[in-house]
Amino acid sequence: MTAVYDGGELPGIVVTASREDSSKQAPLYQFTDGDPNGLTIVIHHKKTDEYFLPAVLDGATWEVHRKGSPGRFKFSITRDDILKVEEGDTVDAIWRGTQFFHGFIFTRTRTKDKTFKVMAYDQLRYFLNKDTFSYQGKKASEVVKELAEDFECNTGDLDDTGFIIEKRREANATILDMCQNALDLTMIHTNKIFVLYDDCGKITLKDIEKLKTDLLIDADNAQDYEYNTTIDKGTYNLIKLTVDDQTNGQRVYYAPASPEEYSKSETRKQWGVLQMFQNINPKSQSPQDLANKYLEHYNKVRRTLRIKGAAGDLKVRGGSMMYLNIDLGEDDDKEAQQKNEMKVREIIVESVTHKFENHLHTMDLEVRGDIITGEGSGSK
Repeated sequence: MTAVYDGGELPGIVVTASREDSSKQAPLYQFTDGDPNGLTIVIHHKKTDEYFLPAVLDGATWEVHRKGSPGRFKFSITRDDILKVEEGDTVDAIWRGTQFFHGFIFTRTRTKDKTFKVMAYDQLRYFLNKDTFSYQGKKASEVVKELAEDFECNTGDLDDTGFIIEKRREANATILDMCQNALDLTMIHTNKIFVLYDDCGKITLKDIEKLKTDLLIDADNAQDYEYNTTIDKGTYNLIKLTVDDQTNGQRVYYAPASPEEYSKSETRKQWGVLQMFQNINPKSQSPQDLANKYLEHYNKVRRTLRIKGAAGDLKVRGGSMMYLNIDLGEDDDKEAQQKNEMKVREIIVESVTHKFENHLHTMDLEVRGDIITGEGSGSK
């Protein structure tokens, strides 16, 4: 059964602000408790300015990544004669009184059993628009702010990223890639990671250190896990950068800088030649310094751990940091066992899928340890 907001109070919801004329407005109300035992969905039908609380079926999921994708919320609701819902309407999701999502309906699927399957995205979906953008002497945080304003997205806290990018041109790229390239350049030069995400209707940029939690994942609170190590993607032991020089044609920079130095590479002997090739134009930093930084960053085995069915916590999103106590069979695990010690790792969440079913909240995680991949790093 669908409930309709008619100007009075919604169950568990207090209206706190009047609506502004913006298609990407933040939530208009403050959730005080909602369904105390489960999931509450509020849909704002823009054409009639009505709010609906539809009956939500089990199996809703909220998926968020550290970078590269907008957050998305998938759910199913019962169709009836009262409910009005269409593409572009806003969705607010609350779990046991706490709001965790504000987004926009992009896809509806009708089924024979009178249900709607709905796909909604947060504001970062609008960062998938493509454009061309040039800038000089800007920080990544300034790039994010300017682009968000250009595409009429609401912003919240944007941490100062510090590092100034001298010059850059992005051609026919998504807004999300433009922002992530600036953030990756910042990471390469400062070793500081910043996470871009939508916080319930506000584009937010945070130093990853501020996303630390005190959560511990171990073998007892994870239903299953899969540990993967690879040199198949994002691993390079030879860097080759080319720079277009207007006076001298094209110049090439390597790391390691000489064949003699590369011949001493232990990873080359073990893995063979894994070359990263990129053209840098325009030049915005010392090419040799950048090549050296890339080699340091990419000349490593990539490790990924997928955890299934962990106890859900709404604080966990892509970029969250937590702790892990699972024997992964690495050398440091064996050393800890010999000393009868517990090996606890600090991990970073690359992506998380929150699952809401049968009044239970669980999450599937993809996490990384001391290695953060740099796919899409801004050097083109």
